[in-house]
Amino acid sequence: MLVPTETGFLEIVKEPQFKDIYTVQATDLDSIRLMRKHTRARSVLNDYSRTYRFFTYAYLSDIAAALDMRISTTDINLLDKNISPAPVGFRVLGFWHDKEDDIQADVLAEDLEDFRFGTDFHFDEFFAWPLFHMTDELVEQKNRAS
Repeated sequence: MLVPTETGFLEIVKEPQFKDIYTVQATDLDSIRLMRKHTRARSVLNDYSRTYRFFTYAYLSDIAAALDMRISTTDINLLDKNISPAPVGFRVLGFWHDKEDDIQADVLAEDLEDFRFGTDFHFDEFFAWPLFHMTDELVEQKNRAS
């Protein structure tokens, strides 16, 4: 789905490697900044594309809120192959409807499913945004696993 902005374009695509998250590509920095308040993913500089220099990752409802428009999954181009590298981890947010607490953490990519389903938490809502660099929390987890 191609979306014109005041300074360029955003293209929203679905990569096979991400289950519920969408890749938002931008032609310029001002366009990708439209997503800043609607994702916990960092924007990534893309050295491989001349057209789309910036990427970020968001849920469809957050993209719709950022752009103030309705978006359906049928509007989104489903890619045959990934355009992003494999993430090293995920920034996660899990919460329950009947509790005030939530869980926010960085989790290694290989531990994501265990964190979500293999714990006693049983989240009512769970979100995960890809990380492409090792945060301090991920380094700590990697060192503990070694």
